[in-house]
Amino acid sequence: MCALLEGLCGATYEEIVADYLITYENYYGVTPKKDPNVCKTLVSLRLNPCLMHYAGISDEAQLQNVDYAKTFSNYLISHGLNQQQLDALIQTLTIGVHP
Repeated sequence: MCALLEGLCGATYEEIVADYLITYENYYGVTPKKDPNVCKTLVSLRLNPCLMHYAGISDEAQLQNVDYAKTFSNYLISHGLNQQQLDALIQTLTIGVHP
């Protein structure tokens, strides 16, 4: 869910991955620098399938080229949010964020 919300607010694939891996660093001491193969596997087996589902794609290689804000907006609208609710969600999540 965090990845969906981050993407909705304009995060890139690289930013989503970096944030996702912070959890593993905080809880298990696993870091991309110290454990690159473990991190790559975690992203490939756990995060990427979720992103692919939300984006409606089947090729993991496409994940770096997705416009997450647009794609995830469409996903949420197709699953029951209306545009006003979506705009309010994005505004709430980005209060105080400067481009």
